[in-house]
Amino acid sequence: MWSDKETLHDFLGFSTYVEVLADICTQSDLAPLTLGIFGPWGSGKTSLMQMVENRLSSHTHAGGGAIKTIWFNAWRYEGRDEAQSALIHAIISKLEEDKTLGQEVLDTLKQLKSSANVLKLAKAITKSALTLSPDVDGFFSAFEKQNEKISDTIERFDKQFADVLRHAKISHLVVFIDDLDRCSSDKVIETFETIKLFLNTPACTFVIGADPRKIEDAVGEVYKVIEDNRKRDFLEKIIQIPFVIPEQKIDDVVCYVGMLTLADYVQEASWQEVVKSRATFLTSKEGIEKTLRAWPGQNRALFSEITTVETELDEIFPYVRNLFHALRGNPRQIKRFLNILALRRRLAKANNLVIQLQLLIKLAVLEYAWKDFFESVVDTVDPLTGSCELFEAIARAADGPADVTPGKLVGDALAQPALVHYLSRPPCSRAQMICDRICFLPKRRYRKKSRKSRALTSRRGASLAIS
Repeated sequence: MWSDKETLHDFLGFSTYVEVLADICTQSDLAPLTLGIFGPWGSGKTSLMQMVENRLSSHTHAGGGAIKTIWFNAWRYEGRDEAQSALIHAIISKLEEDKTLGQEVLDTLKQLKSSANVLKLAKAITKSALTLSPDVDGFFSAFEKQNEKISDTIERFDKQFADVLRHAKISHLVVFIDDLDRCSSDKVIETFETIKLFLNTPACTFVIGADPRKIEDAVGEVYKVIEDNRKRDFLEKIIQIPFVIPEQKIDDVVCYVGMLTLADYVQEASWQEVVKSRATFLTSKEGIEKTLRAWPGQNRALFSEITTVETELDEIFPYVRNLFHALRGNPRQIKRFLNILALRRRLAKANNLVIQLQLLIKLAVLEYAWKDFFESVVDTVDPLTGSCELFEAIARAADGPADVTPGKLVGDALAQPALVHYLSRPPCSRAQMICDRICFLPKRRYRKKSRKSRALTSRRGASLAIS
């Protein structure tokens, strides 16, 4: 089984992106810079960012001086009052770890922390004045004085921070901010405001991993912006260079699953050998599956047992392309699905159940990608005979007159083209054979109806997935 955590093992072909992005992060004529690593959940943003950080941490700047990298997980501070001071303190604390810094620089860092506390206090006082003070004249006076204090603090902060980097001989500071799109809208905007504080320092680059749609939603919520183009304008102002992780194609996914399977049976130290062979797998004239299947035999020294990995490759390859269509090529979803599949196979073995792997995979994909439909299948299957009332109703709809409106369950299923396509693809079980006729159904609209409660049959039908 495979960990859901980010990894430095490049099974997705990120290496070419890493080199270019690392170069951009330290390009003097672009700094100060904010670089966006964009993609949906599970696309590999964190792994790519960690690969870039790893690449930068092992090199010095072309113009001399050190490259310092800092990792900040925004979501860890979601429950805190101030994301602003948390980010500032994280950066300063990382710089304080340098044992070669002189006392003068350390004293300046302490002053910077104090500045961060002043900014936090200023915000708190302003909020209190807005909500608690009944004295209007006093409120405006306090507000004005507070603004002056913030302005002075920010100006001093800029100068002191630039001095610290110069004395510490840091030519470039690259801050990676991860999981920002998991934070509340207020925290997202507050983090961006803090980033602006550092963008007066030419040696700074911020790398932000996020789903851009979540950031745009945060802009709309906090600033009460409705128009999509105005939300995008804000994002473009704070993110100078966006990089959208390309979608994985079907050959990439086949290769990814095969490499995960190989890596599961080699020692940690040998994973790099699997990574190095990725280009060979993808470009082989023999085909990806065949080349991956032959790799263990050609590298026997890396495996303690060959037969098992070869058998697993033989079992999974016929269904990988189905997984691509059902799970839309998302790496995290595919890895998670493979873990679910491995768990159920182990459960079946522990309970001495004979499984039909084709049926197990087919239904497991249905459960993962189309949960509502799968639950309807479970509710309508006969656990003794394996016949499925829902599938039979779909077949009747396929054979019946075109002007007859099907029931809600059948209509909901037929209204999902991706589901219909998946059901019609082989392999099919005895209960699923009738679904082949779906692809010949005439195109027609189905009237939407409100969801009605229905009596559920025995949950014993779920045993169909592993028996």
